[in-house]
Amino acid sequence: MNSLMNLITKYNNCENSEFIVYNKNSQKAKFNLSLRPGITFSSLSLQKNSDEPLDFEMNTGIRIGLEAEYVLPINNGKWSIFIEPTYRNYKSEKSVLYANMITFQKYTLVTANYSSIELPIGGRHYMFLNQDAAFFIDAAVIMDITTLDSEITSSDEASYDLDVSADATFGLGVGFRYKNKYSIEARYHNSRKIVNYLNIDSDYNSFALIAGYNFL
Repeated sequence: MNSLMNLITKYNNCENSEFIVYNKNSQKAKFNLSLRPGITFSSLSLQKNSDEPLDFEMNTGIRIGLEAEYVLPINNGKWSIFIEPTYRNYKSEKSVLYANMITFQKYTLVTANYSSIELPIGGRHYMFLNQDAAFFIDAAVIMDITTLDSEITSSDEASYDLDVSADATFGLGVGFRYKNKYSIEARYHNSRKIVNYLNIDSDYNSFALIAGYNFL
């Protein structure tokens, strides 16, 4: 087929004829495997019954993920799907007044320790600047595979001793990739409940800065 195409091309060149050569699109799928460490900025709020909310301070923790990305063989490699098992942690403490009498007050130290392995599953869209550089946006559903040794404990008041069981949440990210090797991303996670009790509400929020290195 190539020999026939070359012969026709040479003939038209000799005759100075205008012609168009149609080539079949031969896009190929690609597979990337990336190490993705980063830091998370997280906050937690608890509210028991009609008590005042217990707002823990913003905490900076670590996260490390291993992302498998499948670049679809369509639209010049602008779309992909990914899965990224990720370890992340959060720990914070708060002193809480739990008994307020006329003659005395009692405080308890509440400690929130939330470490888990998450599983984001989502899609990504690339916007190429040139052959080496591209911005991207992505979205993912994020579930906890395991909460490891996570718990909320109190030094004096047992009603604040709670098991941790996190709901699924949704994440949105924006980032930059260079030479299909290096990347940086900012990802926002929607709020989620991390305890499941009828009389207690919880609200966990986080934001992550992620660096990536593709070693495939």
